[in-house]
Amino acid sequence: MLTTEQIAKLERCRNYATRYEITARHPDGRTFLVCYTPRVSRTGLQLAMQNVGDRLVAALPVGENDEMTWHTQPRAHCKTSGWEIGFTGRTQRDAIMSGEMPFIAA
Repeated sequence: MLTTEQIAKLERCRNYATRYEITARHPDGRTFLVCYTPRVSRTGLQLAMQNVGDRLVAALPVGENDEMTWHTQPRAHCKTSGWEIGFTGRTQRDAIMSGEMPFIAA
């Protein structure tokens, strides 16, 4: 059964293009929601990360000289400072219905 909050969120995204979930995952199990984007591609991931870049740098231990490596298999993602940032394969609607992850905090 959906909560009233879930129903309200689903109503807000009703007439918009499908958006895809991007998360930051650490090997120790920590996972945070970075954002949702309408473009499920490497370019879409790069643009989304640019939009929330300040939050990512503040929340993750990303240093000035840390490198990002980009990968395309199985989905577009990048790795930096031990974190993997990429698509989960879920849409925003799927995430709302099954329970959203906490947003990455700055």
